[in-house]
Amino acid sequence: MIVTIAEIIIRPGDENAFIAAYREARRHIADSPGCRMLRLVRGIEQPNRFLLFSEWVSLESHIEGFYGSDGFLSWRAGVCEYFAEPPCVEHVVDLRD
Repeated sequence: MIVTIAEIIIRPGDENAFIAAYREARRHIADSPGCRMLRLVRGIEQPNRFLLFSEWVSLESHIEGFYGSDGFLSWRAGVCEYFAEPPCVEHVVDLRD
């Protein structure tokens, strides 16, 4: 399993609009082949900072499968207008196994 962590900084004042847009657009990630889990959390000290965790069966399912899909374009179109800057994305391996 691969976990993707995306740090998403939203323009101050647009947080609630982003959350609503995320709820509409999340299916484009969640329904992508290889996506096993999707979770969005919000900062307390920095309420315009969100972390999006997604779990994938492989790095390829995220990079080649999702990033190369129409679902990725639909996801971005649904939420990117609220970004203060491009998201920072990192892939990590879960060591629980």
